[in-house]
Amino acid sequence: MIIYLLILNMFFLNTSKITFLFPNSSYYEDEFGQDHFKKKYLGLFVYDNSVKVKNTFLTLSKGHEYCGEEDPDSKTVNAFQADSCLLLIADSNIKPHEFELVNINKGKFLKPNYIQNIVYGTNKYTVACAGLPGNFKSDPWLNAKNYTLKLKGIKNGVLISQTLVSVKQFNERYPSTIKIAGDIDGDGKLDILLEGGDHYAGSLYKLYLSSYAKSNELLGLAAEYQFMGC
Repeated sequence: MIIYLLILNMFFLNTSKITFLFPNSSYYEDEFGQDHFKKKYLGLFVYDNSVKVKNTFLTLSKGHEYCGEEDPDSKTVNAFQADSCLLLIADSNIKPHEFELVNINKGKFLKPNYIQNIVYGTNKYTVACAGLPGNFKSDPWLNAKNYTLKLKGIKNGVLISQTLVSVKQFNERYPSTIKIAGDIDGDGKLDILLEGGDHYAGSLYKLYLSSYAKSNELLGLAAEYQFMGC
């Protein structure tokens, strides 16, 4: 997965510092830090339909071109075993483990009215999308309006319907996609990495982990990256 994008912002919603990076993508030093060689990273390495979360380290190389120009300040980040790595995470709370991937619409965009029931471990979930078509003549879903992507499930005997994405109107782009679904943090429950931006020239990646969830949530927003293209 190559992302020819400029990172505009990253923020943390929890006191423990968590970073996630996409392999074979370019970042600036303040994204991965001058002390990156000291920081412990975990790589999500895919083997068929299962993922092994293993200790790894970053390798840096020349950054990708941005808008047709070289940027000497950016570096391309990879894991040591880059060919099978889906994601890099730095979080002291996550330990090496293995989990099964969940196929949610084969990683394709989730149109309004899309519904999928999921059984993961001992827990049952429903992914449910809602919204209205826009006014884009060739494909109204490029401008879908009042869009929501929700995750529903039972926690402590209570049914929770949690909104993961809410977009008033998409700007010449399709709705959200779920990139990774499975037990990313190793607590036996479903976690999700999704893309939920609203503009054709950018992407918004959100990492939701069950271990970061509040009492009234199924998942907590652990980290978020905003990307912008040309």
